[in-house]
Amino acid sequence: MDDQLKIVLGYIGLSLACKNFENDIKLYEKSELHGKRIYIARTEAAIRLIQQDQEQMRRANRLAVKVIHTTEDSREYQWRTRYGSGTFRLSGQQLLRLTAKASHRYWVDKNIEFDLKPFY
Repeated sequence: MDDQLKIVLGYIGLSLACKNFENDIKLYEKSELHGKRIYIARTEAAIRLIQQDQEQMRRANRLAVKVIHTTEDSREYQWRTRYGSGTFRLSGQQLLRLTAKASHRYWVDKNIEFDLKPFY
């Protein structure tokens, strides 16, 4: 796989993980979970870390990624870096795998399991 495409996929995974964690915060706030403020704080910390890494990726690679077409089961992305540009389509299953990979990398409390639900 092309190095530029790996960077773009990593960036998309971070974006999806960030959105997943934002959705988790909304669920925590609605729940009656004991100690939910701790979970919310940890989730917010993960979001901040992801956003910092995203900004670093954007600056280092002059990266721009946008969704150009969405269907019920896929998304098409257009990307551009300092070294190239292109488009590609990801299925819902591929998007879920990217989300899981990035989410597991940034989730700090390994004692807490979380379920990934597709939101795209």
